[in-house]
Amino acid sequence: MECPIKRSSRIRNHSFRLAILPVALICVSFSSCAKSGQRLINFEVKVDDKIALTGKRGVPDTMPVEKMWDVADDVSFEISKDYFDAVGTSLEDSTTHEVKGNIVVRIRHVNSELASSSVSTLKFKKVDADSWSLSDGEKDLLKQASSR
Repeated sequence: MECPIKRSSRIRNHSFRLAILPVALICVSFSSCAKSGQRLINFEVKVDDKIALTGKRGVPDTMPVEKMWDVADDVSFEISKDYFDAVGTSLEDSTTHEVKGNIVVRIRHVNSELASSSVSTLKFKKVDADSWSLSDGEKDLLKQASSR
């Protein structure tokens, strides 16, 4: 005759397995259907080691770093006060601006640098009174010059 204690523990183990099965199936289905998240990346334009323009853009978590240059022309850049003071009021009336010098554009996420690109000139067009975007073809220039 079988011991009643062994039999009852076998029944409890079986009941536990049956109870956890639906929970496991729900977890698997939610994890496989979940959409990827977003991460906010920062574009930083330095001219002669001083920050001249900055902009932010959300990208999918799954986007490879080399593809992030493709969204650079969608970024709305703001000019730093120091750069504006150095360039002068000519920016107020202008619809385009060409930055010249030792230019480094960095893509950053939180405190990590994801990619950088060095060029000697970079052209911007005015979007509105306080923001600028890359002129046509400039994102391709940055992508080609990218170190990552």
